[in-house]
Amino acid sequence: MHARNRASFGLMTSLYQVIVHVLTTEKSICRSAIANHDESDGVVADPIAAALIIADKSDVRRSRVRTKDPMMFDIHDRVNYAVTGTELICDPAQKRITLQLTVDEDICTRYEYFDIFLGRMTMCAHAARFFGGGFFS
Repeated sequence: MHARNRASFGLMTSLYQVIVHVLTTEKSICRSAIANHDESDGVVADPIAAALIIADKSDVRRSRVRTKDPMMFDIHDRVNYAVTGTELICDPAQKRITLQLTVDEDICTRYEYFDIFLGRMTMCAHAARFFGGGFFS
């Protein structure tokens, strides 16, 4: 092999190894975040997991409901359907993440919302603390 080709081959091999390492590491981080975002046993292990938890657990909205017949709604469907407005507000200056919801209380009471989503909001609070802030709903 010509010396110049060996140098190019060595550089390409090194770049390939770096790319494989980065992709493998990112996959591991993403897998870990996904595996750790369940309310029953999830933990906030790193910033990726914290961001995923906040994004996933604060995702309450009518369009999540797939069942078309309200008579067939389970409690989760009813709560999601009752939410007519959602806004997730991040205020870095005050270190606050606020979830503002508009809930149609003719469909679902606030008690029903918190009965179902209290664990999720608690996880969001833990995730926000990971970033040095607070989560408010």
